[in-house]
Amino acid sequence: MLAELPTENSLIPPAVFLLPVLAGALLFAIPRLNRAFQQWISVLTAALVCGLGGWMADQAARGTVLTSWNGELRVDALSALMVAIIGAIGLLTTT
Repeated sequence: MLAELPTENSLIPPAVFLLPVLAGALLFAIPRLNRAFQQWISVLTAALVCGLGGWMADQAARGTVLTSWNGELRVDALSALMVAIIGAIGLLTTT
């Protein structure tokens, strides 16, 4: 029988999920912002997603499964790695 991995309830997975949505809503709701300010919001959001993805990947490498929303959102090693890679690509494309 396989051993059960330790789980930890965390707010980081929903933050990674909702952060780009909130940044996009902010940029859409306030279209008259200075273009440089819009770019900085995009770069900051991508950097935060990349950093939080790296943190989740580190937690997954230590054997911890992050959960949220009563276990509906579950971050294992593969999903954390994908978030980190997609966040890094997003950061590279926004800079």
